[in-house]
Amino acid sequence: MDDHQSLMTEGLKLSVKGWQSHTVKERHCLSVGILGWIGRGNAGDQLLMTGISLALHRCGAKPIVISGRLTKSIANDLHGLIIGGGSLLDGPLDVDPDVDLNSMPIAYISVGLETSIHPDHKKFLTQAYLVIHRTFSKSRELVVQAEVGKDGRSIETFRWHALPDIVYTLPAGERQQSNPTWPSILIFPNMELIPSWNDPHWKHVAWDRFKDEFAQALDILVSKGWQITFMSSCHNPKQDDMWASVEILTRMTKRKSEMISTQYLSHDSMEATSQISNFRVVISQRFHGAILARMANVPCMSIWHHNKLRDHWPAPVASLPYHGFTKDQMLVEFHGKLLAPLLDQTPVGLVDNTLAKAYDSHIKSFLSLLEICE
Repeated sequence: MDDHQSLMTEGLKLSVKGWQSHTVKERHCLSVGILGWIGRGNAGDQLLMTGISLALHRCGAKPIVISGRLTKSIANDLHGLIIGGGSLLDGPLDVDPDVDLNSMPIAYISVGLETSIHPDHKKFLTQAYLVIHRTFSKSRELVVQAEVGKDGRSIETFRWHALPDIVYTLPAGERQQSNPTWPSILIFPNMELIPSWNDPHWKHVAWDRFKDEFAQALDILVSKGWQITFMSSCHNPKQDDMWASVEILTRMTKRKSEMISTQYLSHDSMEATSQISNFRVVISQRFHGAILARMANVPCMSIWHHNKLRDHWPAPVASLPYHGFTKDQMLVEFHGKLLAPLLDQTPVGLVDNTLAKAYDSHIKSFLSLLEICE
C-alpha cells in the first residue's frame, strides 16, 4: 500500500460495507485528490469525505484522501482535485505555497455558501469545472454567486448545481428500537461557540446567555422525566465538543456526570445512525448531527449559529437561533413539534439511490473533463 492509499480513513472502509458492488467503467488511471477538514476528528467531515470517495469509486476513479495539507509531492500525482466540506470558503486553502493549482482541474462538492469568501476560493470558484453546493434558498444562492462572480467571470459560466449534502447518499443503519417512545434526548453541542479570552465581548455574552437558558430548559425536561445525553461529534487535541457539554452541564441543577456520553459519534454512517436511533429526540448544534438524525428518522431540533444550519434543505423538524435563544421558546418548539409522532417519510437518500445517481452523473462529467485534459 502506497503513502496516498494509507491516508484512507477507517470510516471509508466501514462505509463500503453498506454498498453493493457496482459495475463501473475503469478510470483508475485518474487519481483525484479530496481536500477538506479531514483527519481532524470531525465526524461530519469524515463522513463527507467517505461520500465523495465512494462516489469516485463508483465512477471508476481513484480517490486520494489528503489528510492535512496538500503538498507538491501529492499534487504531482493528481489528475484533479475535489474540495469539500462546510465552513471552508471563508478561510484559505490548506495548500503548500509551492503547489500550483492554476492548471489543475478543480471541483467543489457539498460546500456551504459562505457570506464571506476568502480570495483563494473566490479565485478557484470562478475556474472550477464543477460546483455542487448544499441546497439553500435560491435568493441566497444568487447572492453568493454574484459575490464570487463580480471579480471574475459572469455567473452564467459557472457550473453550479444544488443538491442535498452528499452524506445523505451514505447507507443508514437499522433502528435499534422499533418505536423509541421513551423520554430520551441526544444533544450534539458545538465547542466552536466557546469563546477564548481574546474573543470579542459579545461572543462571551452570547455563550453565557445560551448556557443559562439552555441549562434551565434541560432542567425542566429532566424534572419531567426526560433522560439527557450529550455526545461529541468532533474531538481532537484542540477541539472537542465535550468541552461545551461540560460547560452546559455545570450550569444545570439536575446534572449528573453520566449525562455526558463516553462514546463519540461514529465516523461510519451506519454506526452513527444506529447510535442516534436509540433516542426519541435530537437537539443539534452540529450540521451533520441534524443530517444524521434525519437519516435515522429521529426528530431533530437545530440550534443554529451559522447559515448552513438555518438554511439547508431538507430542514430539521424545529429550528431556533443561537443568538437570542430562550428556554421558553425552546420548550414551545420542543413540545409543539418534536413530540409529534415519529417521522414517517422516505429517507432523503431514497431507497433507489436517486441522490447518489445525481452526484455520480456530475462527477462522471468532471472525470470526462479530466480525461480530455490528460
